[in-house]
Amino acid sequence: STQSTWDGNLTAADILLRKELDAITAEKPNIRVHYLLDKPPAGWAGGTGHVTPALVQQYFPPPSSQGRVYVCGPPGLMKAVSGEKDAKTKEQGPLLGILKDLGYTADLVFKF
Repeated sequence: STQSTWDGNLTAADILLRKELDAITAEKPNIRVHYLLDKPPAGWAGGTGHVTPALVQQYFPPPSSQGRVYVCGPPGLMKAVSGEKDAKTKEQGPLLGILKDLGYTADLVFKF
């Protein structure tokens, strides 16, 4: 099986544990880390901007009982990608946003 992770940051300097993540992906070809920057440096080869439906379709497998999507991030990202967790109960809340629009279902998505 393959595990793909998106790590979104403002700049390349903001990527936490980048050396360690890159070392893991070099050793284990079934683990992939995709970096996404709001303010990329000149010559940046990774993703830029925000998570979009096109990015999800390009890098994530289609909805399937064989896969799961785990989402964490600031409130704006959560709202756009999966919908937020319930603020009072911390329950998952309804699936909304990009993942719902692309056909993922609540049983395939976990929000941190």
